[in-house]
Amino acid sequence: MPGPAVIGPRLNELFWVGGVTYTNHYSSPSNSPAWTAGTDGSWTRNVIDFNGNLAAEVTASDVTLELPDLHGDIMATATATATGPTATYVYTEFGAPETGTPSTYGWLGADQISSNALGGQLLMGARAYSTAAGRFAQADPIPGGSANAYDYTFQNPLTEYDTSGAWSCYGGTTSSWFETCQLWLTGVEMDRLALAAGTAGLVLTFCAKAPVCALLLGIEAVLAMDAAYYDLARLHGNGAFIDVYFYRYVWRYPYFNWTGMHWGWGHSRWIPYWASFS
Repeated sequence: MPGPAVIGPRLNELFWVGGVTYTNHYSSPSNSPAWTAGTDGSWTRNVIDFNGNLAAEVTASDVTLELPDLHGDIMATATATATGPTATYVYTEFGAPETGTPSTYGWLGADQISSNALGGQLLMGARAYSTAAGRFAQADPIPGGSANAYDYTFQNPLTEYDTSGAWSCYGGTTSSWFETCQLWLTGVEMDRLALAAGTAGLVLTFCAKAPVCALLLGIEAVLAMDAAYYDLARLHGNGAFIDVYFYRYVWRYPYFNWTGMHWGWGHSRWIPYWASFS
């Protein structure tokens, strides 16, 4: 069976700070820019560690070490010659700074979630996220991807994340090859699923949510068919959450530029391979 097609790097992205135009250059489809150049001649290279997390920002004049915690939040920064941190930060559960003022990367900074381009909001894949409100600024592109169209991770930002801006997930990081994402099925959709249970065309029949169909087409045995469960849910008009499991190919590669050799991460697109009830 042939492997999945690899999506190329995302398009360059412009933003403006203090009258200077900056361009983010990407080497993958992710949110993570490989380097940034300004019209004033400045440039910043992001250096990734062996786990795929942001380790340092390199400019023409300095190196800033980025020190994240296990959640991926930048808790301190330091220079290459410092004997201790030059700045420390504390955040609320939803990412608003409580102590210190992070620069480009703060909450979820290890995943290179930037606050530069959106006036203090964070660029989370398909949407902008407000750390002050703990909500997205735009509606969810995947209906049922969280508790409502603007909610962040079912109000559980400690153990779940939504860096894609599409739906709440857990288990994946920059260097991960798998992740699990949750999706809500309404009572009407459960009715459709109950009618399709036990048939060979389960996924083809279940098309109430077009984006979901696009993700689930081609998965064999998408859901374990428990007829009694479906009948109960259908009779009471209840909905249910499903967990959709994804995998991808991940590899590390060396690349070279005028600052020397660096390590980068390459990723295939996320491929759904299984689904079950949460």
